[in-house]
Amino acid sequence: MNRTAGAILISAILAAATGSVTARPSYVGDPLQHDIMSDEIFMDAAWHFEVKEPKVTAHLITVTTTGAVFEFSPSTDQVLCQQRLVKPRRSLLLYFPEGSLEGLRIVAQGTGAVILESSAGVEFKVNCDSLLMIRSADDVVVRCRVLFKPIQTYSHGPRGPNHLLMDAFGAVGLFPIAGARQTRSRKPINEFTYSLSGEQMLWCAICPPREYPWEESLNERIIWQYSSQSPELAVPSNEHIDEWQDKGTILLLQSEAMLWKSWHEAFEPRLPEDFGRVIDHSHEVGLRAIAYTSPFFFTKGTGGDRTYTGENLGLYLAAVADLLKRYPDLDGIYFDCVYPSSVKNTYIVCRATRELIGDERILGIHCTGNAPGGSEWVGLCYNPAADTWANFILRGEGRGFMSERWLRFFVSGYNISNAIGVVCNNIGYWAPTEEQVEMTLRANARLAFFPWIRDQFTREEWETNIYGVGYEPNYGSAKEIKQHHDYAMENWYWPRLNRKLPAWVEEVNRETFSVAELHASRQASPPHPLPGLTEEQMRSAGQAWLVFDVFDIVDPDHVGPIKLNGVEVGMMPQSGGAEWRPAMRVALPPEVISTLSTVNRLAIENPKGDGFKLRNIYIDLVLADGRRASSYLIPMVWCSHPAWMWTEGRCVAPSETLRIPIRMPVVRSANK
Repeated sequence: MNRTAGAILISAILAAATGSVTARPSYVGDPLQHDIMSDEIFMDAAWHFEVKEPKVTAHLITVTTTGAVFEFSPSTDQVLCQQRLVKPRRSLLLYFPEGSLEGLRIVAQGTGAVILESSAGVEFKVNCDSLLMIRSADDVVVRCRVLFKPIQTYSHGPRGPNHLLMDAFGAVGLFPIAGARQTRSRKPINEFTYSLSGEQMLWCAICPPREYPWEESLNERIIWQYSSQSPELAVPSNEHIDEWQDKGTILLLQSEAMLWKSWHEAFEPRLPEDFGRVIDHSHEVGLRAIAYTSPFFFTKGTGGDRTYTGENLGLYLAAVADLLKRYPDLDGIYFDCVYPSSVKNTYIVCRATRELIGDERILGIHCTGNAPGGSEWVGLCYNPAADTWANFILRGEGRGFMSERWLRFFVSGYNISNAIGVVCNNIGYWAPTEEQVEMTLRANARLAFFPWIRDQFTREEWETNIYGVGYEPNYGSAKEIKQHHDYAMENWYWPRLNRKLPAWVEEVNRETFSVAELHASRQASPPHPLPGLTEEQMRSAGQAWLVFDVFDIVDPDHVGPIKLNGVEVGMMPQSGGAEWRPAMRVALPPEVISTLSTVNRLAIENPKGDGFKLRNIYIDLVLADGRRASSYLIPMVWCSHPAWMWTEGRCVAPSETLRIPIRMPVVRSANK
């Protein structure tokens, strides 16, 4: 809250005889002109979200949103955040220094947010989308403990100050804003400590914020029309629209520079009459039309640079409002990337755009490089409270390979944001295999239909070769890809979007993406079991090797040394490129063998952020008496880079050291 205005408002509230608190009208104009923690912005219920009437007792202030319950306990200086949907549970516990929450009271409330402030100057804003914002006038340390066991964690930033922790049933996101610092991380118990003061904030997202829209996910289907060749192809003919009408329900006009006169400065169609015709004819055949309007590539007011932080989002919203004023029948808009360097402004533009377009229009967002990805486009650690304001989210641009876990926790919004996750299938999914379709549906993600127009391609591209799409391998002619794409959609994908899908997805979600599944994947039976193995026998072994399958180590000099139990073993072997090379063996020197114990710590440094992955990891031994023995096997894939083309399994941040525990099936020695 603005300090002066906030003090006046609080004084007025405390002085009021009735003690009632009301919401101010929604903001007008540029949201960045208003303090996001104040009652000047985002105080009204919108779309799927609301805040219920708070409950105040002698010991607790309880604020309930659509997706969460927040219990503020001034006497213990704690805030308990509970998930309401899918699997009601305690999700996050926040600890504050003694006396921080003394005198906590509600200072403003509406149907879309509740604002609280303590006598010590600690402020809270509970938003209807279950995003809790925290700020303090003076220095304060906030300790955050996640109360469930995550099976997928994404982190981003120096020492990972941004965190998204997920399991099959929900998630918690932690995002320091405006310079707030993470001062401690205890990852084994999922506890993180932050320091903030002044305008610095900590945002805590409790997920999912709303119910998953099953009906919409089964019935709404995207027809993704794109052309970079001509303005005429950017606004398809009535004949083409007639041809596509049974292929989907939403016509996405993607064509960027061919659609708008200046897509960086305004949203004015190159062919305004045809643009209006497309909207009208789409409605005549039962389609809804939405148009490309990218905040990231909208550079008005920035000197022509792309808007990584969104400082011009007020101008962007004005341009969208002008477009909707000129074409009031347009059914929605589509973001192509948001603000990859600003968690705060990404949230603001998503929520403000929803308020601008209303409940009935469609908001689609592509955000493979979402905040806090920054200019490096490592956007895995997204904020579900921003995504949830969209009908659908596209992710995966430029990626030829999709693992099931990556599809489930990055592409699919299921039980996370509960926006409908759609594969940005512009590369490997142009012509998906039956296995890829199955994997996508298991993750409860969706595919879009590509209505390629013959005139978009040269004769050579259409008949013999589509070289020039920018990625290898070569997928053949455009005609062949279109034929395969249409076959896959008609035979493998669309028939599965039926009433049986929700129950099947729920079953898969329980069985596949569970804590038990994660633990089972971490270790399996030893390849060479030896009952009664002791530490003395291991440490006196005549020979030992680290064994693993490796993928894509082309230049070993790009990867740092392998260490086991803190002792250097050697360098990573070359694998030969983009395929698994099985059973690579690295000999362990005697000084490493002498350190072997029940749990051994494998560390692989990666200072240049190279992309590679390992699986089927174990330690193989030949004991002094000639018998074979081994550690437990680790079949799970461990990967060095979350945004690499072949990413799968458990990933670390770029340039972070892979740290993998390898357990030995040992018994206690006789003298212990």
